[in-house]
Amino acid sequence: MIRILIALLFFTQLLMAQGPDESDGDMVPDSLVVDVVPVEDTFAKKRTPFDASIYPFVKSEYNIMLGADSSKGATFGFWPLLDSLLVYKDFRINVLHFGGSHIQADVYSNLIRDSLLSMQDEGIAGPRGLIFPFEAIKTNNPRNYHVKHTGTWQGHRSAVSYHTGTWGLTGITASTIDTLATISIRTSKSSACAPFTEVKVLCNTYDAYTLELLPWNNVANIEYNRDLGYYRFLLNEPTDSFQLVARKIDSTTMASFELYGIILDNEQPGIAYHSIGANGSSFKSFFKSTLFQQHLVQVNPDLVIVSIGTNDSFDGDFTEETYMARYDTFIQMIKAVNSDAQFILTVPNDSYYKRKYPNLNTAKIESAIYRLAVKHDALVWDCYKIMGELKSAKTWMYAGMMKKDLVHFTNQGYILKGELFWDAFKRSYQTYLESKPTPADRP
Repeated sequence: MIRILIALLFFTQLLMAQGPDESDGDMVPDSLVVDVVPVEDTFAKKRTPFDASIYPFVKSEYNIMLGADSSKGATFGFWPLLDSLLVYKDFRINVLHFGGSHIQADVYSNLIRDSLLSMQDEGIAGPRGLIFPFEAIKTNNPRNYHVKHTGTWQGHRSAVSYHTGTWGLTGITASTIDTLATISIRTSKSSACAPFTEVKVLCNTYDAYTLELLPWNNVANIEYNRDLGYYRFLLNEPTDSFQLVARKIDSTTMASFELYGIILDNEQPGIAYHSIGANGSSFKSFFKSTLFQQHLVQVNPDLVIVSIGTNDSFDGDFTEETYMARYDTFIQMIKAVNSDAQFILTVPNDSYYKRKYPNLNTAKIESAIYRLAVKHDALVWDCYKIMGELKSAKTWMYAGMMKKDLVHFTNQGYILKGELFWDAFKRSYQTYLESKPTPADRP
């Protein structure tokens, strides 16, 4: 009896673990472990080696990047490009990670970002990449950059059925009709990202507003592109902070200024890891983004990681074939911009509907993703299998890794998820390194 009481107390404490603030959430009603034999870590990663065996609820035998040919990713088309960068250190790789609220929180995706950047020698460090000022529209902001604002900003999400507006790559828009409104950004000093020397603001480019960047004395040049919809500010010195000022030219007009995203860049070689997630996003919501490909050109991704599916699975018209068709259309939209882009498709985590009903559609999503991987020569990272498949979300919740909504992870859970992804990623790349016959070719 005492043992039972101790166990209940233990689990109660674990359930109190807090994760990232996702108060507005997604638009959904809201053991034996086989150890993976580690390979020598050839990276300059300054982290304690990851050991999945300390988590008995993790099915670590499934923590692999599985290629379409069952090669564990050795033939993946992205590896030669990555290898070439690490050898020659003189060009840029762009990684683009799509998702919903799991990515908006940017905990596990930021761990992947920092891990990728840790592979690079001194002198090649990528910038922070695409961000969005979530705080300005009163939703959860990633903790690796800080946002302040003045004026009144309204948020519009393509994932919300009753929201209207224009959307781009992020699927979320901040708008204001104020005569003067500002947004201030400061990136975290603890981030592995390098300071930026360029700020590209994706926005509507009507004549009703002008856009300024402060401090003025650090602005070397301003490029205004009406057709592609951006302001590009080139800076004199690298920085980690700035303020945008949207100023209305004619105070009598009701025209609005619309902000779709901000790209923080520099001219250094290395890796830029862009993460795009807005609460509630699904493939259908991205299809409402009329500026999607126009903005995608500005990122031009070499590697695309797709983590979309949980919100789709709760859709009333969900079928495996419908999901697969939408997913395929999404991939084709990206390939239309860069036909050489490579893909890692991630299977969603196990989840529950309204905290009560196990999500039977995740297994169908898993099946569709493996079929798409064959079609597009993609890698698959199967979070669903790694968790233990159907009903495993409760096991992870009892272990303090998932929130009570049985959809989202706690902060500890997101960190574990990122460690698992990175462990599988680097072992797959190591498999390629061990099998390649010649040194890296130039891209």
